Amino acid sequence: MPRQKQLITESEIDAFANRLKQLVRQAGHDHSIAATLQKLAGSFSRAPAGRAASAPRAVKSGNGRRRRRGNPALEQKIVELVKASKAGLGSPDIAHKLGVPKERIKSIAQKLKGKGTFKVVGVKRQAKYQFAG
Repeated sequence: MPRQKQLITESEIDAFANRLKQLVRQAGHDHSIAATLQKLAGSFSRAPAGRAASAPRAVKSGNGRRRRRGNPALEQKIVELVKASKAGLGSPDIAHKLGVPKERIKSIAQKLKGKGTFKVVGVKRQAKYQFAG
């Protein structure tokens, strides 16, 4: 179904022109044309009454996943903590000791396991990370 075009009435055009003239005169006194034009653009948004104008849509990039850069300091703390324990530590234990969310610890530990720094002993809830190096 095609969208209906929103037509601007003659009175809206006149109001826009008058407001533009007034703002251009003000800009001559303020020496800030860009700021004045931004105010103008904000005051004449076509949002329905009672709703704020929405921001322009963001451009989609990549595969849609958020990318989080690693935290080498946190990785190092996790490695040192696991290296110090003889029996190994589970992700909830590491999270509690470092005061970091368990999910974050899990992702870092999985990455370290993939690198070969950690090995996993046990299954599921009883899984503990041990230093493999």
